[in-house]
Amino acid sequence: MEIELSKGGRFNLSKESPNLKKVAIGLGWQTNQAGQNYDIDASVFMLDANAKIPDEKYFIFYNNLQSPDGSLKHSGDNRTGEGNGDDETIYVDLEKVNPAIQEIVFVVTIHEGQEKNQNFSQIKNAFIKIYNHENENSLARYNLKEAFSQETSLEFGRLYKKDNEWRFQAVGEGYSSGLQSFVDKYIDIGETKQEKTQEYPKLESEKTAYKNQ
Repeated sequence: MEIELSKGGRFNLSKESPNLKKVAIGLGWQTNQAGQNYDIDASVFMLDANAKIPDEKYFIFYNNLQSPDGSLKHSGDNRTGEGNGDDETIYVDLEKVNPAIQEIVFVVTIHEGQEKNQNFSQIKNAFIKIYNHENENSLARYNLKEAFSQETSLEFGRLYKKDNEWRFQAVGEGYSSGLQSFVDKYIDIGETKQEKTQEYPKLESEKTAYKNQ
């Protein structure tokens, strides 16, 4: 039976489904501004005990679709958000997750949201759900009900380990500086802040080039 979570709500996967090995995280959304083109991306940060990615390859997005340990795969970029089902899906094999990874954070961002004056106040029916990938049974779901204004990125939910058990939390926290919000928060691989600022805006330009192909 699917459990509906509210913001901050938690779900213990290991207790509710003890034999669970492979899960899927489905994310979906719709826009309420007719005639405008929204490009919304789901990304994943796989974090160690210091709440940082241990290597840049543990930052998973449409141009890096698989984690280096082989545990996590991204379905790829959906550029329209049309339809009522999942727009993008993340597949996780819990048995393959690198033991150093303690938390898996799922974020959604509006590509070039600030430049296009687009934000999450214009997004409706957004949700994140977690289900058993082997039998398709839905385990938990979080329907985003919070009101946003200028936010262009959203930390939607997270899988995390506690007492050697996998748990899921609905987060629903918005940020106003797009993907850069999460880069600053979760990526720390020895660069100074200045070096990091120089490196990751390049990612944004690469995204634009990729999406124009």
